[in-house]
Parts: sequence; structure tokens; C-alpha cells
Amino acid sequence: MAYGSLDFEARKTYEKIRAVYRREFESPAVEIAFTAGFIRRRLAGIEGTAVESPLTALAKLHDAGHEDVVVQSLHVAPGSEFHEAAALVSALGTVRGKFGFRRLAMGPPLLAAAPDYDAVSKALAPEFDRTTVGGVVAESPRDPEETAVVLRRRLRPDGAGFEERLQKRISRDDRRLSGAGGCDGRGEGGRRAEGEAPALPPRRRRPRLKGYRRRRPRIVEEVL
Repeated sequence: MAYGSLDFEARKTYEKIRAVYRREFESPAVEIAFTAGFIRRRLAGIEGTAVESPLTALAKLHDAGHEDVVVQSLHVAPGSEFHEAAALVSALGTVRGKFGFRRLAMGPPLLAAAPDYDAVSKALAPEFDRTTVGGVVAESPRDPEETAVVLRRRLRPDGAGFEERLQKRISRDDRRLSGAGGCDGRGEGGRRAEGEAPALPPRRRRPRLKGYRRRRPRIVEEVL
């Protein structure tokens, strides 16, 4: 289950993922579903390509007689698309009898918890030390002080403190930041260190429309 893509080359990745799942789990029944409705409609209208939604994909598997199903999220982070799909899986998991599954579970997205960021960072590090030009891969070591990889997510209530931990890690790993006395490039006394870029101005708060009530994001429990 992925958000989806209109790019033909990008969609080839999903077929590779399908092939890996078929090989690793020895199951021919591996369906690809897109959570983005506008992408499914565009593909159907422009290319005539039909891609299932999570609901129709699960119904297709159920009609084919599959009783044990795992929905694996291919989203990068647990955003609204993931949580809406998780709510669907949670609801269908309560159905009993001939219209329900014997076992229905859901796997988290790529970056679901703090340890995931460390694992992905380690996996990506070698990719930043090489370049690919015309299909030819060449080594291109990077300077850690010039190139950095920052993975950031939207914080959920149980993720409080993540920004602070990320800031401490950046300050610890980057000598330029730790030596300058802060991430705004200022040294002691609030003055910028020589050669450092000026600090960004404070973010302005957007005016709130009269009568507008901000809705809090709905958090649903993942089914693991």
C-alpha cells in the first residue's frame, strides 16, 4: 500500500517490491494499492491503468479466498494517508464470519519511530559517497561538514522531544555548529561567527480567520 505516483518510471519500483514480496513470502497474491484517490483517477483517465484502493484490494483478496492478509505500508512517514488506511484495516479486522478475515494485520511505514531514522540514515550514507552518471557508478566521497542528511517527521503526541534530540545530535556531530555556539550561527554574546550566514528571521504567525476553528489531527492506533 503506497501513496501512489503518476510517473511511469517511479511506478516500476512497485513492481520490483511486488517481486521481492512474492519471492520472500512464497505467495503469488501480492496486490499494490494506492491511497491517493486523485492519482488513481488520473491513471484511469489518462492511461487507462486501473490501480486498486486499499479497500478494493482487500475485497479482491477476500473474494479470492485469502484469509490471512498483511497490509504493508510503503509510505515514508505516518501521515494522514497512513492513518486513514490504518483505521480501515482496524475496522475490517473486527468483522467476523464469512465477510471477515481470519487474520488481518498492518505494518508501519518506513519512518515510524526514532530508531527507524538511525537505520535509514546508515543505509543512505553510502549512497552519498557515490554518483551515477549515464548508468556508470563512481566513488565520490563527501565532506561531512559540507553535506548532511536530515530526516524529519511530523510529531505525534508520543514523539515529544524528538526535535530536541535531533538538535543535540546535529550539534554533537557537526563541529561548525557546536563551535559556533548554536544552530543560528551565533557565537557568544549573540554575535555571528565570522563567515557564518545570518540567522533566519523569526517565523510570522499566519492570521487566523474569524470563526475558524483549527481541527486537531485524528490519531488512530496502528494494527501491528
